[in-house]
Amino acid sequence: MSLIDCPGLVFPSFANSKAEMYCCGVLPIQTIVDFRRPIQLIVERVPRDVLMAKYKIRLPERDCTEYTVENFLNAFALKKGWITGNSNPNVAQAAKYVLKDYTTGALVYV
Repeated sequence: MSLIDCPGLVFPSFANSKAEMYCCGVLPIQTIVDFRRPIQLIVERVPRDVLMAKYKIRLPERDCTEYTVENFLNAFALKKGWITGNSNPNVAQAAKYVLKDYTTGALVYV
């Protein structure tokens, strides 16, 4: 184990992509532009039952073609009442909320 003191940010070697760096909390969630990839990682890692219990939503079975990031974020945004100006679910706000839960440990997975 090494301790490195530097004036800047040291990116971890275990993160293979920008999506993983958002999930690990290395990059700030407020700056995210493409939120679908990090949420895809979360949806793949966290069991369906945990997501449904935490966010109090219904999701299709994991092996179903309707088990997608879009359906998860739409269901969660509608549950919270987050709607954009053109009456669509605010999936960006929902994604940031889920990412925050994931990075802070509020969304637990093993």
